[in-house]
Amino acid sequence: MNKIAFRVDSSSFIGIGHIKRCINIAIALKEFGIESIFISRNLPKNNYNDITDLGFKLCILESPKKIPNDTRNSSSWLCVDWIVDANETINKLNELGCRFVFVDHYAIALEWESYVKDNNFLIGVLDDLDREHNADILVDYSFWKETKDFEYLVNKGCVKLIGKTFMPLSNSFKGRSLKTKNFCYPTILISLGGFDFDGLALKSIIALNKLCSQNIKKVIIVTDIDSEIKLKEVLQGVSFKYDLHISPNGLGSIYEESDICLGASGVSSFERVYFEIPQLIFVKADNQIETAKHLNQKNMAMVIKDFTQNNISKYIDDFIKEETLIKISKNLLNFIDLDGAVKIAKEINAIIEYKNVAKD
Repeated sequence: MNKIAFRVDSSSFIGIGHIKRCINIAIALKEFGIESIFISRNLPKNNYNDITDLGFKLCILESPKKIPNDTRNSSSWLCVDWIVDANETINKLNELGCRFVFVDHYAIALEWESYVKDNNFLIGVLDDLDREHNADILVDYSFWKETKDFEYLVNKGCVKLIGKTFMPLSNSFKGRSLKTKNFCYPTILISLGGFDFDGLALKSIIALNKLCSQNIKKVIIVTDIDSEIKLKEVLQGVSFKYDLHISPNGLGSIYEESDICLGASGVSSFERVYFEIPQLIFVKADNQIETAKHLNQKNMAMVIKDFTQNNISKYIDDFIKEETLIKISKNLLNFIDLDGAVKIAKEINAIIEYKNVAKD
């Protein structure tokens, strides 16, 4: 059986979205008879259970000696020297008998890719940071980009999969209904990432309770276990109905029920675009700025970067106005589909088949 290994990490500072989108591609690769394996470093508060729960093999790289102080800077997320990580990855690939590694990691860069490629491995990369790459295939699903933008960023011969048609959303959303939205009496989703260290859900609840509690049908809060106790304390004093979900396995049914969202940027923001849910996006990391900016420019979302309580209240007050939500919702109609992961898998399979024929 042909194999591919995903080099991808998750932690409290990296988030859970990189694992989610690689899993979506791995599921699609099954249809081509390709076995997917995950190579991930042992970092705190990861979501690696999502990998093994679906039956994929997980190979753990040893814990780093130290977590960097500035974890907002994504270039530090590898937590070890790149050459150490590259050699550890090569050793795992050799043990697995796997010649194709697919990288989804903001701290893995050109020198890592070139070193591994020079050791006769195929390289796939998923990246949206406009960096140089040495790869056999590059995926960048940023909807505002075109293939020509990468002419001088990648090596000759690299297959470039650029644009929203290659957005690897979960195929499990197929068959889910797109709700007819009620902006006068909405169900509001609060979903602020796998880890809410800034207490943004808490601040959002406080703002909603003061601003418009009588005009809310229900608030659905999705959060992590570390935030649960504080949220429950505050929720005791609110005047609106609510549901609280702690790290649920999948959000499809929740998206079906939601009219609008106060949410994090990243992969989940595109899931909400698919479900045509107007959203106020909280930009929590530097690598999220570009996506949020372009969604805002196309009037597909509002964006907030200053997380003081007063500013959050102000932005929510502007966002929940019916005329604002109607304008945003019109731009979300049929914007993206669920075929991206399959299209990526098809191209990966074509590269593997070509290399197999050339080898024979």
